[in-house]
Amino acid sequence: MDAIPAGENLALSLWFLEGGAERTARVRPGPWAEDRDAAFYVALYLRAAQYSLRYGCPMTYS
Repeated sequence: MDAIPAGENLALSLWFLEGGAERTARVRPGPWAEDRDAAFYVALYLRAAQYSLRYGCPMTYS
């Protein structure tokens, strides 16, 4: 989890789009590296849940 970027807007998306995830997958292989599309959405929801807990705002799905 420490390899996933945190911080600015779009940092996660850019990390996946610009090859950061691919480079990390070569160095730190695992189940997440096999299906990077699924890994992106898992990381996205993880960051959303962390934000929700940190700032006390509920997450809603529709």
